[in-house]
Amino acid sequence: MEQLLDPDEFTEQLDQSAQHLKVPRVKASIDEARAFYGWTAHKLDILGLYLKQYRRVAGNGSYVDAFAGTGQISVDGQMRPGSVGVAAGSGAFKEMLLYERAKNARCLKAWVAASLSPKTASRCTIRSGDSNLTLPEDLDAGRIPYDKPCFALLDPDSTELNWSTVVRLANYKQSVSPPKVCRIELWVLLNTHQVLMRLMPKLKRPHAEVLDRWFGDRAAWWDLYQDRQPPVMFAVRYADRLKALGYGAAVPLLISDPKTRRPQYYMIHASDHPAAHSFMAWASRKTGDDDVEEMRLPGFDC
Repeated sequence: MEQLLDPDEFTEQLDQSAQHLKVPRVKASIDEARAFYGWTAHKLDILGLYLKQYRRVAGNGSYVDAFAGTGQISVDGQMRPGSVGVAAGSGAFKEMLLYERAKNARCLKAWVAASLSPKTASRCTIRSGDSNLTLPEDLDAGRIPYDKPCFALLDPDSTELNWSTVVRLANYKQSVSPPKVCRIELWVLLNTHQVLMRLMPKLKRPHAEVLDRWFGDRAAWWDLYQDRQPPVMFAVRYADRLKALGYGAAVPLLISDPKTRRPQYYMIHASDHPAAHSFMAWASRKTGDDDVEEMRLPGFDC
């Protein structure tokens, strides 16, 4: 009988087809969490301690989380609440405005419903989409009370936060500035030691458009790049720009790897409240954060 198909040829064709086979990903469930490193836990520990003090002097206000995540994270294989859980557990806020892109927002909604008490969950409003668009929409609509305190966590993974969004938050209460009402308090992640290393070193020109959007304009960072300044100077410049928006003080706080002490990024705290920065310094000390050696960008020799 004539052989219609050579078995070896069939096996070879099957192997070639398998190389191009795409296996559909299983949809994320509420029990799944993105893996993070120890410095993320360090940051959340500082946030938790700070909000306990914040509640004493500025409770019953609003909380804004512009990059809220999915509700929980995995650190060294251990599950723990993310920033939303930390803020909800502090008891400091009457309303929580949470912003995430669509996929994460769905996971966050499920986590809030399953993990928070009905009373606390009812205080959470989850907005799906780019927070650089949805957050200004809520500001235009007056979603944040002018006469109540507000704390905003701006904690992007990379360079997702536009400077224009920071300006909108800073100017939201400018018509009722201190001493009557403090501006929206900000805690901003500036990814100096990871992102800047990818965008700047050993390149004839950095990714200028990204940095323009991140810092606000070319003048905000170009001289630092030309002079090969270390990451701390970019954090100081960002803090100075926050002070120029009208904040009483803006202080960069270095977040490092708890195990290696290697610097990771800066969290920049901007507030008008006279006690806010002493509270943040106290929270940082309580986590055991000590000064570590400053790191320079690769190729930046001075």
